[in-house]
Amino acid sequence: MTTSFTDALELISTLSSKNPLVIKHLAKITELSWSPRDHILATASNESNILLWNTSEVTEEPNILPIPGAAHAISWSPDGEFLAVGTQSGKLMLASGYWR
Repeated sequence: MTTSFTDALELISTLSSKNPLVIKHLAKITELSWSPRDHILATASNESNILLWNTSEVTEEPNILPIPGAAHAISWSPDGEFLAVGTQSGKLMLASGYWR
């Protein structure tokens, strides 16, 4: 994985010849976390949402999880069912099902 800009990441798989997945946010990316059970990458930024990328399909259209403010921490539960999000304002939220 390489970082080109503070608001974008480029994922390049060494296992296939598919085009790289370019992950873009409108603001600085602050956190990322891989799901332990799916090919889902959650990325957080100073925007008011978490982007959920299906890396097995290499699609440019992520699922969007709206949150109350900028995210500063994200982490999956061990079974991959829940995503915990900590916000800049000190709020903690649990999400489930946005990546199905």
